[in-house]
Amino acid sequence: MLDLLLFASGAAGLVYEVLWARALAVSLGSTALAQAAVLASFLGGLALGNARLGAVAQRSRDPLGLFARLELSVAACATLSVFALPLLAGVPSGAPRLALAALAVGGPAFLMGGTLPALVSWRARGERWEKDLSWLYFVNSAGAATGALAATMVLLPAVGADLAVLSGACLSAAAGLLAPRLAARAPAQDAPAAPAAGVSVPRAALYAAVFSSGFAALAYEAAWTRLLGLTLGGSTHAFALMLAAFIAGVAAGGFALARGLLPALGPRRLFGALQLGATLAVLAGLPLWGLLPYAFMRFGALVPREPAYLPAYQAGQFAFCLAVMAAPAFCLGAALPLAARLLPGAGRAAATGRVFAANTLGTVTAALAPLWLLPLLGLRGLLLLGAAANAAAAVAVLPGPDRRRAGALAALALAASASLSPWDPRLLSLGGYRRQPGPAPAWAQVRAALAEKSLPFYRDDRDASVAVVREPSGRLFLKVNGKTDASDGPDMATQRLLAHLPLVLRPDARTALVIGLGSGVTTGAALRHPLERVDTVEIVPAVVEASRFFDHASGAPLDDPRSALVVGDARATLAGAGRRWDAIISQPSNPWVAGEAGLFTLEFYRAARGRLAPGGLMTQWFHLYEMDDESVRMALRTFAAAFPHVTVWHAAPGDVLFIGAEQPLAPDLAASAAALARPGVREQLAELGVDALPTLLALQSQSDGLARVLAGEGRLHEDRFPWLEFLAPRAFFLDRSSGLLRWFDEARRLEPGSPLLLARHLRERRAPLRPEERRRIAALRRAFDLHPLP
Repeated sequence: MLDLLLFASGAAGLVYEVLWARALAVSLGSTALAQAAVLASFLGGLALGNARLGAVAQRSRDPLGLFARLELSVAACATLSVFALPLLAGVPSGAPRLALAALAVGGPAFLMGGTLPALVSWRARGERWEKDLSWLYFVNSAGAATGALAATMVLLPAVGADLAVLSGACLSAAAGLLAPRLAARAPAQDAPAAPAAGVSVPRAALYAAVFSSGFAALAYEAAWTRLLGLTLGGSTHAFALMLAAFIAGVAAGGFALARGLLPALGPRRLFGALQLGATLAVLAGLPLWGLLPYAFMRFGALVPREPAYLPAYQAGQFAFCLAVMAAPAFCLGAALPLAARLLPGAGRAAATGRVFAANTLGTVTAALAPLWLLPLLGLRGLLLLGAAANAAAAVAVLPGPDRRRAGALAALALAASASLSPWDPRLLSLGGYRRQPGPAPAWAQVRAALAEKSLPFYRDDRDASVAVVREPSGRLFLKVNGKTDASDGPDMATQRLLAHLPLVLRPDARTALVIGLGSGVTTGAALRHPLERVDTVEIVPAVVEASRFFDHASGAPLDDPRSALVVGDARATLAGAGRRWDAIISQPSNPWVAGEAGLFTLEFYRAARGRLAPGGLMTQWFHLYEMDDESVRMALRTFAAAFPHVTVWHAAPGDVLFIGAEQPLAPDLAASAAALARPGVREQLAELGVDALPTLLALQSQSDGLARVLAGEGRLHEDRFPWLEFLAPRAFFLDRSSGLLRWFDEARRLEPGSPLLLARHLRERRAPLRPEERRRIAALRRAFDLHPLP
């Protein structure tokens, strides 16, 4: 039963960590700084709990009772968090909100930090205590890996965030309530266990080694997460598999130590050997990991894109994560419980608490790695730094002769690895997780294709890895974590129509907000209109630098005095804005990407609606490729739930624009025609085949009535019920294209009484389409893969 209690405790802990991080991302923003602050607060609470409550457990005459009280307190905190965390949105942004968020996750984490030491104090007896500790650590870590998977793969998609947290609270409460029954069935412990004899390792050296090991662990995790995101794609499912794979490797190390499967070198030499093993495992993988995007592309080509094969595909993703993480994580997982045996003169629970606290403080320090180390060193450099930290941990603990040999071996291996050719960023940006047409190309073909491309810009930024790729044709593509987000070629129609369409329909607009800078083309298109101010929000600093390579296509919008750039989270910007806009334009279009899904929620759209000036329009880009009808319906249904009036427009083959407003869309069409004829606007739209108002209006496919019929009744995508975030990756895997909005196109039956704006325009001018107009409309709709007008 003890194992079951600790397994449940570990599972609940990861459920909380995953779900609280998601909840706080809504309040604090999804920037790397906010995520690092939440993670550091959680880990800091754990470290403090390890240290302080480990000492309490050592003195306690009823450690199982202490465990029960801690678990019940954690369950109470988790239950309260369901109601308390949403209230953070009402706290002033900045330091007050951040401090309360840190307290909200750090307080329960402090209590969690005492659970393992309490069970160690009760369970670990006699000379086998280090094996007991290793076994308990394994069970707790196995529960954590299960919790990481369950939170994202099962609970969130099934019951939503609130019930998922409450499920974790039930696990914690069950562990707390069952612990006294275990105490009643077990022999009583009359006195605290005797202090561990320890091995002659200086206390400061041991703490430094454990700290370095913790730093290395989270540095690896940060680098691997980015590397595997480039390899597997940035879906929420993929990130859950990465986290679970890392924790599973750690758990395996604890299991091997508990079962005596490791060499009998003695605690000190074994600890050093494990730290050195982690170093060598990472360095051995470095030459191969740069090839992962191609390897996964080959794997993906083997899996049929049918619903029955999705579990096999995800199993393959998990296997790729294990191939990268398993060996180093195994070494780290075996070394940590072993370190408690090396702490001289400490009680067993106290030793466990202090060692785990030092290790967790190392991870707190490394939690900041994405903010400054990743941009400074890059992915490969961060992995080399983690390997050096493990080597330093080995040198700090090993005895004299072994220390010199280990130091020389590590230095030689590090120098050799650092001298190897760097990874090819063109290959890292391959985007091999997207399905390729036909069989996967051979390595020679890929290498030849990459040789024809150039990379004028690449940056491993704190929030994403950003590249600008120049194709042999001369076309430029902006790639964020391997996914093309913009270009000066195929995406120009959508990027320009995103701005021109709402600003032609609202010709008197004076202000606009563009969410997502991308190539800058949309912001540049908006500035072609007589606006007084255009605000652009971009979350990734490197995208701002990369956008300069598209100045020839965008018109260098950041140099326009009317343009204002905010580098930060869009939701936080909306919440803290003191102004309203006549047009809000949201560019992110891939809800299967973790983080971007938060820009498709009901709460986000309501926040945007609240920042629209009277008569303002909200425009949302959505794609139909790699989507199914169910996902499209949910996205449209959620958008329509936030706005009283909605229309749908086609912007390019596979791209649509949702336009939401407070009032029915009834622009002054004469003024709209004049807006379309403005110098700069007319030229850009003419390049797309739009040279007159009827041609532009012919892109409308659904009026408000039909849009709501197609959206139907059903679930909405919400912060606490993020259904689309889990539907979209499935649709991405299946690689279908939704035909819903194309087939149910009102323009296919353009009757005189149609609510479409084109029909209204023809009624107002009292004349049908002229042959030349009909010819141009037919050409545009054919180019956009739409059916011809009747």
